[in-house]
Amino acid sequence: MGKREEKILEVLKAYKEYQPPNGEEQFLREVFNKTSEELVTVCKQVPYYKLFLIQKALFSVLKDWKVKTRTKINRSGTRAPIEYVAFDIGYGTKEEAIKEGSIVLVSADDQRLVVRFETDYFDDMEEARPEVFLTCAREKEGWLEEVCRRIDDWMLKNNYFRGKKIKPDGKFLDIKKGGYTWDDIILDQTVKGEIIRNITDYFVLREIYQKNNLPSKRGIICYGPPGTGKTLLGKVLASQIGATFIWVSSSDVASAKSISIIFQMARELSPTILFFEDVDLFASIRDYNDNTKVLGELLVQMNGFIENNDLFIIATTNDIKVIEPALKNRPSRFDSLIEFKPFDEQLRARMMAQLLKDHKIIKGESYDLLARRVAKLTEGITGAEMKEFFIAALKLAVEKRCMDEQDRVILSYELFKDVRERIGIGQKRLAGFGGHNTSLD
Repeated sequence: MGKREEKILEVLKAYKEYQPPNGEEQFLREVFNKTSEELVTVCKQVPYYKLFLIQKALFSVLKDWKVKTRTKINRSGTRAPIEYVAFDIGYGTKEEAIKEGSIVLVSADDQRLVVRFETDYFDDMEEARPEVFLTCAREKEGWLEEVCRRIDDWMLKNNYFRGKKIKPDGKFLDIKKGGYTWDDIILDQTVKGEIIRNITDYFVLREIYQKNNLPSKRGIICYGPPGTGKTLLGKVLASQIGATFIWVSSSDVASAKSISIIFQMARELSPTILFFEDVDLFASIRDYNDNTKVLGELLVQMNGFIENNDLFIIATTNDIKVIEPALKNRPSRFDSLIEFKPFDEQLRARMMAQLLKDHKIIKGESYDLLARRVAKLTEGITGAEMKEFFIAALKLAVEKRCMDEQDRVILSYELFKDVRERIGIGQKRLAGFGGHNTSLD
């Protein structure tokens, strides 16, 4: 074979082995005028709720740098506009963050940094783990590591979720400060006192706990029938306690990973109240549990080996018997089990008096007496049902035109008796009633 033929074969072989750069590599070459071997990339993975926060941190750390380019590189190599997503950053306040795309940052001396944001897609977005890729010239690798450290420090010190009332995905709860008070929750005074002592003392005395090397974490399980005030307790705490409050429902814990993320979030935002609503839906006895991985991760996160200082964990359940014994019986996980019992006559009278105070009653009737008389009519119903019973009375008053000249309803004992008759006639029930063995008939 001649030299000419050998040269042609070399060219054909090189052509066959040539792999053109993908769209992202081509973009980096254009920005830096360097090969991929001359560049260095650091990947930072963050929970989805921190996607906006890390971008705030980036622009704060590099506050004198300018954004030169914004683009998204598709898999095909084509370029498109950046994708944005809106995040809650306060009550009723939203700002946009980059969801997918790259930006080119340039300093005054023409140093360059490319930052690419990628978000994996999941059925539950709170489980998404966005990846942030920071690329610069290899000779600036030490500088890039320092930038990443400063970004982490900034996020830790400036996390705008700290002290807020939120869901695990970063959405703000629709609970205003002071919107609920301890007077709103009707409980036996002993039980109420125990709850207030456990929770308020914890936040008042946590520094003393730390000085005396006592674990500054605590947990209680609140159990009892539906409608006895367990969910309302969460609303009161979110409204009254200044600490971070994270409300966790069963839909927020689809996997073991989500449990891990929730606890990580709580620790970063501490002091934190972590409120698990209906914990029996994902922490029932392991022999009957369809998702033991979630239960297992919950046990790991609360086993005492992982630092949970400055966390107050509250779990609610309608049925304490179905909760995994390793969760409810181990002191290092929960300190107290507090029972929320169905209302007795005295509690029903207290609640009715509270409901009546903003409404007119018929002449000749006292508020206290009417509350006690109605309490006798409502044996066996919960606090939530009591409220529905009262609303039914207001509606019936409007229906019967029991109103004054300003169209304000006027309530009476006879009106409440009529509501009771409506609930019981023919064994029919108003929505929300009839969940107990005790009948109103």
